[in-house]
Amino acid sequence: MPGSQWYDNTEAEFWFKDAAAAEAAGFRPAGGAEKQQVDEA
Repeated sequence: MPGSQWYDNTEAEFWFKDAAAAEAAGFRPAGGAEKQQVDEA
């Protein structure tokens, strides 16, 4: 997710339309959902 601490270091091997499609394929957010909160400054 843009803004998350891992975003800039991620090299995508798979692309999905949205988070729901990724989760349906068995993927989950890096670090757990609680780590995916984005601070919008």
